[in-house]
Amino acid sequence: MDIFEFAKRLDGRSIGCELTKADSKLAEELGFVAVYGGSDDLMEFEGAIHDEVDCYEGGRAFIGSYGLFEECIDDCVYSKEAKEKYRVIKALWCVEDGYSWTYETDIPHATFEIVDDDEPYCRGIVFDLKNLDAKRTLPEPSPTVRSRIDEYKREPTEIIQQIESCEYKCICGPLANNIAWLAAKELLIEGSKRQ
Repeated sequence: MDIFEFAKRLDGRSIGCELTKADSKLAEELGFVAVYGGSDDLMEFEGAIHDEVDCYEGGRAFIGSYGLFEECIDDCVYSKEAKEKYRVIKALWCVEDGYSWTYETDIPHATFEIVDDDEPYCRGIVFDLKNLDAKRTLPEPSPTVRSRIDEYKREPTEIIQQIESCEYKCICGPLANNIAWLAAKELLIEGSKRQ
């Protein structure tokens, strides 16, 4: 089954009955994600990702193969750089005639229609999670991340400290921790080349 066949299964469903439990399970097994509007303030994700994003009167979701991006409350540099690697889905509220919710994205997708009392309500999308990384293969680390990796490599004990107890007290701590792991990996590779 491809995303177009899956979207066809959902086409014409009513609000509140967008996906059955069987649909959600099948989507999860296939790696598909269905996106549709909930009320006037939610972008719903079901299938391989089960989540929601607040988007009163429209908004954006940043998504990667591991799920939705969560904003850093401190708006740190690591958060900004990580966010650039994610794909964007725009939720559009009452932009297109006849629909409360429609979506824009560069992710390859199929569409389906959700109705309210037999009237169009939402044009949802279905995409394959496996297609997300095709565009976003990670290039060389950015200059900011590269400089941090190099700092760790000059002071290997900092790598251990970073990994054992993250110095960043924000949601991006895991990313900072990953930078420490990258530095450790590079040191190991460089060490093995010298032998």
